[in-house]
Amino acid sequence: MKIKQRGVSENASYKVVALLITLILWVIILGSKEASVVKQIKTNFILPHDMEVTSPIPTEVSFRLTGPRLPLKRFSETSDPLIVDLSSALEGSTTIRIHPDSIDVPAGIHVIAVSPATITAKIEKVIQGHVPIEANLKGSLPKGYRLGRIIVEPSFYDFIAPRSIAEKIKKVTTTPIDLSLLKASSSQDVPLGGEEFAVANKGSPNQVRVNLEVKSK
Repeated sequence: MKIKQRGVSENASYKVVALLITLILWVIILGSKEASVVKQIKTNFILPHDMEVTSPIPTEVSFRLTGPRLPLKRFSETSDPLIVDLSSALEGSTTIRIHPDSIDVPAGIHVIAVSPATITAKIEKVIQGHVPIEANLKGSLPKGYRLGRIIVEPSFYDFIAPRSIAEKIKKVTTTPIDLSLLKASSSQDVPLGGEEFAVANKGSPNQVRVNLEVKSK
């Protein structure tokens, strides 16, 4: 009876070992099987400190990869960005070619396609602007009153922006001030607003004090 039990135990051990070998072989075969994936890699543009990209550029580049399934899966889960070095670029349009070897891939993995293969970027120098601030007055004073001096403090807005934007901005205005509510001189803090401020709001101040002198006719 004991001999029989020993035989059953040894037989079960052989079955476990055989199962483990089968699983190992299955993993090896599955891992070495060729597969294909598309990996989206975020772009990171390196620019000179006084330059900006002013044209639409892709935030990701697609790389189609082939290789053994398991190494391919592990690599597709990494998150290293695609570095696009424009540190020596001059002002104007420049075209960058994205080659299959633009990223480092493990041995056995191959890049078979890139999209987009080229990126065109417009690069502009960032310059400083200095423009007057004007009060944006709406409506009319109540009957019997007239407007005297208008003083805006501070009276100028300093900002930095790409050249094409900075050269178009001639002034910045406040948000609307309703004159119909005034019957006496007023001094109030008013935020800046308007289209010009929206495109040049990398500067100061964000609000100003507007002094309005109201007189009786």
